[in-house]
Amino acid sequence: MKAVIGAVVIGMASLLVQAARKRHDAVEIEADELPARLLTPAEREFDAMVHEVADGMRSVKSVLTYGFNVTAEFWSGSRKQTWHADYVFDSETGNYKWSCPYPSAGEPRRFGDEVRRRIRGEGSEYW
Repeated sequence: MKAVIGAVVIGMASLLVQAARKRHDAVEIEADELPARLLTPAEREFDAMVHEVADGMRSVKSVLTYGFNVTAEFWSGSRKQTWHADYVFDSETGNYKWSCPYPSAGEPRRFGDEVRRRIRGEGSEYW
């Protein structure tokens, strides 16, 4: 009888440990991984357009898009440092708002204007 009770207790403990591990694993997954988000066709086209504009500008080091938001990293004039500009584009009109630490710099405005022209389907004055 003691052997049966001991086996039941060990079996229950084993089940509790397994359940706790599963809960712990689920919590880790929720905390560590963001759910994948598929881009819409318009967002994929916008991303390609933004990268094409960036590739044509020597002053742009890199760009990241999220939806119709863009963060562009620009080289300083000496190319020893970089700084960022953030953009929010209207997907239909191409109008945009932007901010950066150097609002009088011409390259961020040139970048935004070129992306706007391409969204509108206008010819480029730069390329």
